[in-house]
Order: sequence, then structure tokens, then C-alpha cells
Amino acid sequence: MFALAEEDGRKALRSFTGEMDDAAVVDLIRDLLVTQLRAVLEAEEPRGFFWRALVRRAISRKRRGSSRVEPTPEQEPPPSGPLDAEEQDRAARLDRAAAWARLSPREQEVLSALGEGEDRDALAERWGTTRNNIDQIISRARRRLAEVDR
Repeated sequence: MFALAEEDGRKALRSFTGEMDDAAVVDLIRDLLVTQLRAVLEAEEPRGFFWRALVRRAISRKRRGSSRVEPTPEQEPPPSGPLDAEEQDRAARLDRAAAWARLSPREQEVLSALGEGEDRDALAERWGTTRNNIDQIISRARRRLAEVDR
């Protein structure tokens, strides 16, 4: 199938661009095969489907000024069984770190100060703002953290 795709791809791309080197053609074809093989096999006319998809991809790459294809990294499937206690703890730590990173520096600062026992009024006075502003910062941080939880 790759040989057929490569032959058709070379014809299509050369008639369209006229200037792509062989390595770029092979990269483009392999990328297309990897990402759309299922759709090609399920199509009523696979060859026509492939031709149109390849030309669309070449046009899009040409517009972006790119002729080389960077491979799409394959992701490992999630584990099928339940996580053990250590894996759950590690996942929870990663989730908390990712959630914390989503907060602004001011939100992180306010939540850290509250965690250390600071009073909201004292925070407002120290930062030269109002308690209402501190409450808004806390509320915004809680919303962001809740978004990560969903």
C-alpha cells in the first residue's frame, strides 16, 4: 500500500508544487498514511480519497512554509486496570502541581499566605488593597482549581 501511495503521492505533489524533494514527499505520505489510514480503508474509493487528502495536506503545508513533516508522537494508552496506591498518590501530586501552575503569581501568593495562617485583612493591608480584592483573588483561584478538578 505504501508503494502505491508513494507513487500517487509523488505524481500529485510534483504536479502541484513541482519543487518538493523526495524526502519531503516520503515524509508527507507517511504522515498522511499514519493519521488517515483507517479513513482511507473505509472509504468507497480509497485512491480518490487519498489523492484529495494528500493534496489538501500539501496545500496546508505550503501555506505554512513547511515542507518537512515532524512525526506525531505516539501516546501510550492509559492503564487498563485500577491504579495502585502509589500510582494514585503520584497522579494526585501531578494534578496538584498542574493546578498550581495554572494560577497567577498573585493567586499563588495569596493562597500560600492563607495556608500559613495569614488573615485576609492583614493581606489586604500589606499589599495596599481591599479585603474585597483579596476575596476576589481567592474566588478566582478556587474557580481555576475547580476547572482542573472536572
